[in-house]
Amino acid sequence: MKKPGRLQSAEFEKFQQEGYVTFHRPVLGDRKFQALKSHFEELCAALKPGERPELMDVPHFTDT
Repeated sequence: MKKPGRLQSAEFEKFQQEGYVTFHRPVLGDRKFQALKSHFEELCAALKPGERPELMDVPHFTDT
């Protein structure tokens, strides 16, 4: 598995030109990703019946 990393020059240029880039490497390391995944699964498990996770809007701002 590749290490998490920053954009390469060509990726940055594509972002500058097109406003997006497809990132084909992990953004987080395995340990950090697993911790985030576990936390998100706990949040989903705590949702009220019928409440959809898509409605959590911006948990990355509200639940640091």
